[in-house]
Amino acid sequence: MAPYNWVIVYAANPSVLAGVNKLARGRQLVEHNLSGTLQMPEACKHWGAAFVLLSTSRVYSIPPLADLQVRLSDRAFNPTAEGLSATARLSQGLRVRAATAAPVSLYGSTKLASEALALEYD
Repeated sequence: MAPYNWVIVYAANPSVLAGVNKLARGRQLVEHNLSGTLQMPEACKHWGAAFVLLSTSRVYSIPPLADLQVRLSDRAFNPTAEGLSATARLSQGLRVRAATAAPVSLYGSTKLASEALALEYD
């Protein structure tokens, strides 16, 4: 009998700057974010449990995010109509397809790779 029915994973190195500054080495970042995440679907496969991976917005490409036009509203940045891509649909809520091509940061790369690996366990 499986010890769990579901496993929800949202663990990661706590800093997007890890691997870039002195907070953590790049290898440590890969071990935490990628290798650590990979252990959970392996365990779920063994237990017959369902697996959910929560990721991060840091998987998106940096240049398009930096170019996004925003306005400050109620202490939050909101994309302007001009800043939204053609794939955004505001009538049903904000739905934007954002690029995940490099550069995304070392942190983002490990999280993006985790997402790709998790999909293989479906």
